[in-house]
Amino acid sequence: MTEENSQPTENENAEPQEDNKTEEQKIMDNFLDLDNELQESTFKEELSILREAWGTEIQKPGCTQCIKNASRQKYAHLGSNIIFQGLSIEQSKQIHDLTQELNKEHQEVAKKIQDKVKAEVDKMKEES
Repeated sequence: MTEENSQPTENENAEPQEDNKTEEQKIMDNFLDLDNELQESTFKEELSILREAWGTEIQKPGCTQCIKNASRQKYAHLGSNIIFQGLSIEQSKQIHDLTQELNKEHQEVAKKIQDKVKAEVDKMKEES
């Protein structure tokens, strides 16, 4: 921001430059780039196992872009748990499964709220 007008400067809201990324962010970016070899890191062994599983998953016949995107999101979550949280593959899978389970519960609660609100709105409309 400039002091004169307190407006963000042109590059202030831009993505971090490669030089500003943490080592973990660089490792994560490298992991998600299937076209490049994994870089050397303390996580390379576990990430190579994940990457192999990911590659197998997206090579299945009939694998659409939608399935590939969902797979990328899944493996990004697993890799992120390993790189940023220091978890093992098994621990990362447990956290991923827990997250999936809680997301399903969240969707059920959101649907219940939506149904109750709609019922109340419908009731109010009938009364008026």
